[in-house]
Amino acid sequence: MYLRVLRPALAVGSAAILSASLLVAAAPVAAYGAANWQVAFSGTGTQPTVGGFGFWGWCDFAGGTSFDSQGHATSGTAGDCQVSEYFHTPTVFGATCELSADLTGWSIGQNGDFFFSGTDVVHPTRLTAFCEAFPGSTGSSPFSNVDSLIPAVPGHESLNGVFPGLNELQIQVNAIP
Repeated sequence: MYLRVLRPALAVGSAAILSASLLVAAAPVAAYGAANWQVAFSGTGTQPTVGGFGFWGWCDFAGGTSFDSQGHATSGTAGDCQVSEYFHTPTVFGATCELSADLTGWSIGQNGDFFFSGTDVVHPTRLTAFCEAFPGSTGSSPFSNVDSLIPAVPGHESLNGVFPGLNELQIQVNAIP
């Protein structure tokens, strides 16, 4: 008797918990609006005398304020980026960190790359200087008008072996009408 009552109650309870957790997980996405662009990227490399390095991440650009003739946003007021990095030199230095950026503005620059402004938080905090050392960045938070080096062109780019020491580089860019 108890099992007949308990099983449906557990099923309903589990469904309610799952639904609530999905709503909570989606809440940060709604915080900055519908995405205009989504970008994912990753790269790894090795230098025989230096060591290995790598990164992967994604950005979501939202709050479109101007648009091109194809309906793609060319600037916006909000977004989010998450990037993980590592650099390891045998017996000398090793670091792995994660950077979480809250974007307050973005645009497509004259060179066709995404530029953005905002603030970031690095984990662990002791690696903030290392993790913020990005080409084109001032290396501090807040940051302004940083060239992401990511082209604002929808599609997939595989740039494996194009740059010396960079073994693998993948970029996926999606424009969302």
